[in-house]
Amino acid sequence: MVASAHADIACGGTPPCSRQDFITGGGWITTSTGSRANFAVAGGIKNDQFWGHLTYIDHSRPAMKVKGTAVTAYLRTGDTSRRIEGAADIDGIDGTYIADVMDGGEPGHGVDTFSLSLSNGYRAGGLLGGGNIQLHCR
Repeated sequence: MVASAHADIACGGTPPCSRQDFITGGGWITTSTGSRANFAVAGGIKNDQFWGHLTYIDHSRPAMKVKGTAVTAYLRTGDTSRRIEGAADIDGIDGTYIADVMDGGEPGHGVDTFSLSLSNGYRAGGLLGGGNIQLHCR
């Protein structure tokens, strides 16, 4: 033998998900105005296609209601965080949304995050006041 080499590579953290990567969740956050906003969100890639949903209600006066109508993008932004982008009905007007969600561990209260940006300029987000975000990786 003239030469020999051996290299081991060990990566920390959660391994990347395969084709079945999705995130689900629901609960509430406190907005910057102090109002409570409830949400239900899901997104991912199943059978090589984007899928998901979004429902969001900011209970300030007057209440704002958002309903996702399509998922157009799903991105891995960290080991346990994902970005879901899509089209939405925002108080009866067509628009778009970006939802950033993070599964911070169990239980979800106080460690998971949800942030929403809308095409009308609305932004809200932070730690969940209640609820849970769950990353599903296969």
